[in-house]
Amino acid sequence: MISNSCFQLFLDFLFEFAKDIKLLNIISINKGVTQTVEINIFKSGKTLSIKIQGRIGEVEAETLKDRFRENRLNEIETVTLDMADVTHIGSSGIGKLILIYKDIALKNGKFNIINVPAGILALLKSLKFDQIFPISGIN
Repeated sequence: MISNSCFQLFLDFLFEFAKDIKLLNIISINKGVTQTVEINIFKSGKTLSIKIQGRIGEVEAETLKDRFRENRLNEIETVTLDMADVTHIGSSGIGKLILIYKDIALKNGKFNIINVPAGILALLKSLKFDQIFPISGIN
């Protein structure tokens, strides 16, 4: 007999797998092993701009957090996250958005997300993120 936790893990895997096929038209057996994201960070004065391309799964979310924290946060007043080319964001990625917001807000800085694709924008709005910091869709 399969335990409830094993069954739930299996269901979670199937759900993520189905989303991956629908959104990306790829099949990844080794989920989380290879990164499918590109993160470019540009600093200009006290502004940090982060451009993300690809999917933000568990491994990619950790990379995003690490790349963000490589910067001297005490010198940054504004963080802008450009998600124009993000194809998927999982729960780990959503958690890292909150973490980045928290890190910058604790220093009285500003955080905003721009160019969010429609599906991801709907998700972020359903989580009420737009009531915490500015979020805008692709124009």
